[in-house]
Amino acid sequence: MAELTLFADYHQIHVFDEGSETDLGDEWTDQATDDHLAVGRDAVGVRTTVNVNVEVSVELLDGPPSDDSVAAIARVPVQP
Repeated sequence: MAELTLFADYHQIHVFDEGSETDLGDEWTDQATDDHLAVGRDAVGVRTTVNVNVEVSVELLDGPPSDDSVAAIARVPVQP
């Protein structure tokens, strides 16, 4: 598991790599804003409630977690 402190600029964290082509600005629909999650073909945007440093934990799993200790889970298909 990776535990990070990231700056949520404009209440957002973007997850992508150097080859990503998605413009997440186009993905922030009303539904995505309500869900706090914008999903593009090769990038993901996470909306935060604060515009400061936030603590983020990322864990890649082969299946659902085995307990209820997780506050929120998002299954997001992202293509390379």
